[in-house]
Amino acid sequence: MSFSIRCFILSALLPLFVQASNLDSRNENPITADIVLSQEGAPRDKQMKFQPVFPVKITSTISNHSSVSSKPTKLLVRYAYPQPYHNSTGSLIFETEAVDIPVLQPGEEKNVQFAKGHQLPTISDFVLNDWAMRQYQAITVTDGKEIVVGTLALTYSAYYYPIKARD
Repeated sequence: MSFSIRCFILSALLPLFVQASNLDSRNENPITADIVLSQEGAPRDKQMKFQPVFPVKITSTISNHSSVSSKPTKLLVRYAYPQPYHNSTGSLIFETEAVDIPVLQPGEEKNVQFAKGHQLPTISDFVLNDWAMRQYQAITVTDGKEIVVGTLALTYSAYYYPIKARD
């Protein structure tokens, strides 16, 4: 087998190994978090969808799914590119304050309300600034190490009215 074919096979399989190792490290962490967005004061349609340009409040429920107590940690939520691109230039658009989370006993949950809200973009900003490539990430910081424990993707949709041709 030639060197170029071996390099091609290796480059094709390497992302699979990297992705599998990331999944294993996520499963080792017994802490998970759900991210919930709420919007007040924005006009609502019948389907209760979020409206662009209006701020959202961020709440998270952090849970301990292990059989041992967790370490004290800090929790924050970011809107940035997913890993491994989260440190890229221009990745981070928004970040909440870090909230101290005390020790969680096995099976215990804690609700966290962040004081800092996030203003949703216009549809054109969403498209032009690659917001669709980013996600909300709940991150714990324990002993200086950041671990993503939950994610929430944001998508926009619009209804386009059909244009009738003139005779």
